[in-house]
Amino acid sequence: MWNARQFGARLQQARMEAGFTGQQAADFLGMSEPQICRYESGGSLPSIEKAAKLARLYRCSVDWLVGLESDNDAE
Repeated sequence: MWNARQFGARLQQARMEAGFTGQQAADFLGMSEPQICRYESGGSLPSIEKAAKLARLYRCSVDWLVGLESDNDAE
């Protein structure tokens, strides 16, 4: 099971580093901005398919988003 809070924090970090707004991410996925906010706050988790789309958009790995890879592993 994913840790929703860690996932949310990493998702928000990745979005901000990639320079996207919550609305831009929502538009990319065809969903609402409030749903992106719920993901980032740890209130809900996306499907693996949506997590993969977010990872592609933000140019990071799903492993990093879900905490299987540390920040140091990406270097």
